[in-house]
Amino acid sequence: MEGLTEAPSNIPIEIPEKKQDGSISDIEIKKHGLEDFADKFVNKLNNSDIYSLLSGLYEKRIQNIKPSQLLSTYKRDRTLGASEVDAEKLLGLVNNFVEQLKGRYKFVELSPLMPIGGSSVLNKINPSTILQTIKGTEVVADASIILALEAARMRSESVDRKDLTNVGLATSMREVRLQRFAEPHFSSHYSSFTIATSGRDTGRFNFEKVQVKNHIEYWLDCLRGLKDSSYDIKEISVNISDIGLIDLLTQSGVLNRDELLERIRQPSSLLFKEKGINIPDRPTSLSDFHPDSSMESLNKNFAVLKRFEKDELSVLREKFPDVKFAFNLSRIGGMGYFNSLCFKIKAKNMAGEEIGLVDGGCSDWTQKLLSNSKERFIGSGIGSEVLVNKF
Repeated sequence: MEGLTEAPSNIPIEIPEKKQDGSISDIEIKKHGLEDFADKFVNKLNNSDIYSLLSGLYEKRIQNIKPSQLLSTYKRDRTLGASEVDAEKLLGLVNNFVEQLKGRYKFVELSPLMPIGGSSVLNKINPSTILQTIKGTEVVADASIILALEAARMRSESVDRKDLTNVGLATSMREVRLQRFAEPHFSSHYSSFTIATSGRDTGRFNFEKVQVKNHIEYWLDCLRGLKDSSYDIKEISVNISDIGLIDLLTQSGVLNRDELLERIRQPSSLLFKEKGINIPDRPTSLSDFHPDSSMESLNKNFAVLKRFEKDELSVLREKFPDVKFAFNLSRIGGMGYFNSLCFKIKAKNMAGEEIGLVDGGCSDWTQKLLSNSKERFIGSGIGSEVLVNKF
């Protein structure tokens, strides 16, 4: 998939589609002789016309559906039906997350729909994996995006467009993806809990540094609280990255983007070491690292990471001495999704499996939505059902 190469932990990794000549829709359009209709649909009809047309057609189609067919479809369609998760335990987990929100993020209940194209325009998710509706909307596949939309709406209605007051939001919702997943136990609909912060650039990456720290602190507070209850959460680790390093090395030709996309399934590989790049892949500290003259273009990124370690990471290390903090400088998961600082939180369960729980970081979505380069956005989420089922 172009753009997003690894979804946040609240979204299962998908199985890549096999390449073929022409999209499935193009093939079907040509097969049924609908080229003229398709041109009008894409280029000439507005959303209101499309809705009127399709709703009328579906009204006729619905008249021929029998009750027995409803049950058959309900049993067959993987986007329908009940989740296998322990619903009572899931509700208790969400309540735990909500308790930790107080004074930090506002809990909001959002529509399960957003404008059509939201996932693909902002996030470059393949549209064929998104469930669109006939009304020009789509079912939410990533709660971070709809939180960005809500935050942008709130920011746009601010009296002072230079308002430095941050918008902190959180939501719990079921997300739907249409692709088939590599993990057989994953459903096409799953529960996630997501937090987001939107605000204005305050200079020297201070907004990004402070808010990434705040997000990590929130999730570690949540996991610490769960460890004291019925959840067996062991060996929590936090990896800090700057996806901008990979972007710059790709733009300069040091790394090949297509090759990186092929490596996405090898998260344990040491990319820089294998490529002979004089950057440590996973250092515990950057205080003694000084990039050589050949990496002058990366100086700004390393300066931000070092300030983050000095100002923010030191606070987290003191508050959570039992958590293993490190940097993952060669992280490639999240290219096209995050644009600078990002993080991943993992933990081991009773069986000794290390599982990714939380993924988060900075994205440029509110900059695009508000056409303002000074806007900043950070989102992070957890796959609630993964935590319930695995821990």
